[in-house]
Amino acid sequence: MAGLLSHGWQTEEATCDTMGTERVGKYLLVCKMAVGTGKTFQWSIMSNNGVILGHVKWFASWRQYCFNPCSMTTFNAGCLRDITLFLDRVNNEHREQRNGKAKEKAVPVLRVE
Repeated sequence: MAGLLSHGWQTEEATCDTMGTERVGKYLLVCKMAVGTGKTFQWSIMSNNGVILGHVKWFASWRQYCFNPCSMTTFNAGCLRDITLFLDRVNNEHREQRNGKAKEKAVPVLRVE
């Protein structure tokens, strides 16, 4: 399965973080990749038999995670719904994390003299 897919991704199963692998719906697996900027993450979307169907990656222009399908892939409504639910979850988690950091910075420090 090694080779270059669309969007410039290398398919290397060894980079898959096994702690970050989860089932999404009946037919899809999501594998958290060992790459990222530190602020955002990347995931591979795979079929049950390990074929990479696309990737979820931060799209800075839209300020959200988006699904980037590999070329020549086909999805039915159920699989698209499962991917959408995953995107909703990771985008909400990202916003909550960012909002939490903003609140931490905004909390005034009380000085005792």
